[in-house]
Amino acid sequence: MAPSEFWRNLAVQFLALPDFGMLRADGHYIVGSGGVWNWELKGGASDFVQSAFETLARHGAFEIADATASDLLTAWLEALRQERCGFRFGGYFIEHSADGSEGAHHQIGSIDRLCEASAKFCRILEARALQAQFEEKQRHDPKNWSRLRQQFEAFKKINITEMPDNVNAAAIAMAFAAGGACKAVQTTVLLSVGEAVEAMKKASQAGYQPATATSRAA
Repeated sequence: MAPSEFWRNLAVQFLALPDFGMLRADGHYIVGSGGVWNWELKGGASDFVQSAFETLARHGAFEIADATASDLLTAWLEALRQERCGFRFGGYFIEHSADGSEGAHHQIGSIDRLCEASAKFCRILEARALQAQFEEKQRHDPKNWSRLRQQFEAFKKINITEMPDNVNAAAIAMAFAAGGACKAVQTTVLLSVGEAVEAMKKASQAGYQPATATSRAA
């Protein structure tokens, strides 16, 4: 979605159009067709105002239309209808054939005061964009990161390398640090499975007790 500034500016441009509240869109929908509403601009607005409205509406629809949209103006008017911005439902009518049998069922409706309704919709989109920007900012704030991410972000590159011994491992770490290209270098010795098992055995035989355990016993 476009940033909040885009929607704020677009709202101002819609309100600046001198349509005097006369521009509207009349539409109808064939029930069960699975398509979108068919729209037609109406009212006493001048050709210039109508053309300017269409251009602004297409700019807005360009940012929100999904992959199924074929016409940007229709996509904008459909968005206004779905958000109930100025939309007024006008009822139903049924087509009848010459023999009196029923044909297609239609829903009809209008979007009144189109420029004002579009500006209102832009304000809604501005609020959504602000919320999205805030959430993005929160995600990138180190104070909100998990401990695991904080550790990862501190060291952007992690190398797992098998070295002959600790001396060689320390030597390569010192070389990286001395090169100046790395802001920080940290070396962690990884144990093999056998070494880990041996370490656990020795830990169980250490006989260590925390000082708090001694004080409780006393």
